Amino acid sequence: MKRLLTVALTVIVALTMTLGTSVCAYGASSKDALELEATTAILIDAKTGEILFSKNKDVQMAPASMTKIMTALLAIENLDMDTVVTIDDETPYTEGNIIYMHPGEKFTVEQLLKAMLVSSANDCAVALAKTMSGTVKDFANLMNGKAKELGAKNTNFVNPNGLDDKRHVSTAYDFAMIAKEAMKNETFREIVSMTSYTVPKTNKNKKRPLYTTNRLLSDKYNDIVVNGEYRKPYYKDAIGIKTGFTPVALGSLCAAAERNGTELISVVMHSSDFGRFADTIALFEYGFANYSTYTVYDKGEAVETIKVKGGKPDEVKTVTDYYAAVNLKKSESKDIVTKDIVWNDKIVAPIAKGTVVGQVKLYKNKKLVTTTNIVTADKVEEGMFSFLYNGHVAYPGKLALLIAAIVLVLIAIVLVIIRIVNRRKRMKQRQRQAMKIARERKYGHR
Repeated sequence: MKRLLTVALTVIVALTMTLGTSVCAYGASSKDALELEATTAILIDAKTGEILFSKNKDVQMAPASMTKIMTALLAIENLDMDTVVTIDDETPYTEGNIIYMHPGEKFTVEQLLKAMLVSSANDCAVALAKTMSGTVKDFANLMNGKAKELGAKNTNFVNPNGLDDKRHVSTAYDFAMIAKEAMKNETFREIVSMTSYTVPKTNKNKKRPLYTTNRLLSDKYNDIVVNGEYRKPYYKDAIGIKTGFTPVALGSLCAAAERNGTELISVVMHSSDFGRFADTIALFEYGFANYSTYTVYDKGEAVETIKVKGGKPDEVKTVTDYYAAVNLKKSESKDIVTKDIVWNDKIVAPIAKGTVVGQVKLYKNKKLVTTTNIVTADKVEEGMFSFLYNGHVAYPGKLALLIAAIVLVLIAIVLVIIRIVNRRKRMKQRQRQAMKIARERKYGHR
């Protein structure tokens, strides 16, 4: 009996230890390390791009519906929100999560964007891709070009929605860079923070209520385990952005959160359905506990007024085009941060509003960590004499009149000078003649 009791107790202890280990690893965090369920992960400062934590950040994985971040960014950049899209015969048969479109149904770009980002509608992604590029294949080329532009190193897109394809791959690092750019756009930020959206009635269907797939924004009912404790997926500091789940990719999540001026972006890939939310919360808690963002210039903050050669007016105000900020460990002082403002060598009119004219360079312990562009706050037109600096005559008619006036003035001055010279000559001749006559009279009377 004692032996049986001992064996039973041993089994119970072993099971308890096993379960306890599993709980701690499921979204566990500490100051020195993070144990995550996800195969790959990254945490960055959204304003500076500095990496605060990474796990296999450059390993290629299937990104699933996180792909729609890129689709949305390109749609916002290339399409008018009010443009009406008529659905073709193929798009309604897109696989996976859809809003059940009909051929010939009409949507605005804004409606498609919101349905795609809020409820992860694959058919909406295809509709947007075809509107921009004609075909999914051509749109994938556009996606890949943009990804490289944003600093993605190991990404290859073949579709706009993230449906499984062995050629459709990315990394945690690459998606952090893509998300960082997307979150600069106010339209994108607004949509990815929405917890629900109702597609209005269309020419083919009734209105459709949709709900977010991002549990960080709304789920106060289910339980997950973070740092060994049960809690809800809802995270009050979360501000977006996009989930992903397929049989191959498993659970993925690109998310953003903001607290006390510090904004973080995390990416987890190849986790479980609920594990991706636990992993993300663990990352955010780690980031907020150990780091903060020191902002030297806010987005759009005034820098200096600079001179513009050949401009009308000849000076213009400048602002930062994004945050000029540095991420600091909680133990680090702001005193280790220094700045240097570098202006372009040639600042010549005409200049459009938003033209890059310089940079704010921020250093941490004398090491360059981030660079932010300085842009013009207004446009500057060419002045009358801009051709002296750029070789271009801004006002040919006015310039011709000015040159004619200058020529006339010069002619008048020359005529005056000639007249004065001739007058002086005549006076000298008269003086000489008078002196001659005087001498003749004087000597002639002797």
